[in-house]
Amino acid sequence: MRTRNHPAGDNRPELPDLRLQVVDRNFSFRECNYSLYPSWMAYPWANAHLVIRGTYPYAIDRCERTALRNETSLVGSLLDATTQYHDGLDADAVGAALLEFSQLAPRPVKALLNLNTAAKTRRVTGQLSVHGCRIASVGKAGELSTLGGLEFLPELGTEPGGPARTDGLRVRHRILIRPGTRVQFALPHVLADAARKRPRPGQRIERFEILPSVFTDSGTFRALWPDGPQPQLGQRYRLGFGSSRKGAAARLSPIPAEEPEVLPEPRLAAVQLAGPAA
Repeated sequence: MRTRNHPAGDNRPELPDLRLQVVDRNFSFRECNYSLYPSWMAYPWANAHLVIRGTYPYAIDRCERTALRNETSLVGSLLDATTQYHDGLDADAVGAALLEFSQLAPRPVKALLNLNTAAKTRRVTGQLSVHGCRIASVGKAGELSTLGGLEFLPELGTEPGGPARTDGLRVRHRILIRPGTRVQFALPHVLADAARKRPRPGQRIERFEILPSVFTDSGTFRALWPDGPQPQLGQRYRLGFGSSRKGAAARLSPIPAEEPEVLPEPRLAAVQLAGPAA
């Protein structure tokens, strides 16, 4: 694959690293409220992912969804989902797809949110939304419903909104959020970064990490990166890029499960993958 050399003074943005995860052939990925399969209903923002299959030739599934303008419902967001399938690819074509994906694709991050930074219990009537996505609601009888995959620590509580009314109208219940209540929640990278720099009153993003957006099985992993680390099911890797006059090679490094990830500074990207075995 040819290396893209940019002249001095080129002001185009540099490309960030990707996150890759080794999966089995019939995998279902779900992290907090971010789900790839069977649907994206729990994640109402633009996102994309690649699934690389085979050894040689290779195949790529690129699935992406562009959020609708003035999007108000999770179901409505599914109308703008697309899938592209490319078969018979060599390693250079896979490398080119990864470069293009790194530059253009929106990606999610897993954020640790503090929902109440105050010293007193926070009360929310009806439903609790975070950056435009409803994550909890309380019903007519005071039953609490939360978005699947989320865990609140400490748990949310509820209370009636006021004394019983005599005009027959229902009493709206409220959600109780105790001080220091935290939840891990998936957000778009750009939204999470902006929210961390400009926190909302009473809320704070304390930490966030990039979620994987590239997936391969073990056989594909070995074929594309024969000199890389041994693939392990469920293991995540940084797919970094470096450049030189003589070419460039993708750098793969395992991400320890206990390591707190931070968003890295973007770097100029070029990638060269291994071709078929001789």
